[in-house]
Amino acid sequence: MMRQITLSPYLFHKACAKAKDQQQPLPNYKDYVNSSPKFKYVMGCIASAFAWHKKTSTKPGGHVIYMNVGTEYFPLLKQYLVKELGLKENQVGIVIGGMSKGAKETAKNRFLSGDILVLIGSSTISVGVDLQTNATTGYNCYYDWNPTDAAQIEGRIWRQGNRFAARKVEP
Repeated sequence: MMRQITLSPYLFHKACAKAKDQQQPLPNYKDYVNSSPKFKYVMGCIASAFAWHKKTSTKPGGHVIYMNVGTEYFPLLKQYLVKELGLKENQVGIVIGGMSKGAKETAKNRFLSGDILVLIGSSTISVGVDLQTNATTGYNCYYDWNPTDAAQIEGRIWRQGNRFAARKVEP
């Protein structure tokens, strides 16, 4: 429970409410991002990268946001990217457990083709999902305890054959 507060106070409050058998309402997208230094940093990095590409008239590569908790809040991150950073709905993808294999594959292929510019994923993308062709930056927002798991996450975007120089960010 305490690790979750390092990502977002909302995850901690949700865990506390669950322990007391209470419901925790979803925050609005701005509060969710602005309450987390990690999310604010990630969104700032993404905004900066897209501003640079716009200024230089170059096509942006893809950004991958990874965390293995709070998947029910992923739509809030997507909403922030759309409403505050100006991405289109179809330029932000979400991949989490419980999705069909076909839906995951479609999201992956749309990311690799450049249709999806930001992919938000849980542990579902940590093994066997190759995103390196179009990935420029991976944000590991919830560092797993096991170093092997972290290496798997890095391996989604950082491999031979990358079209772009890949960066890993651990806010």
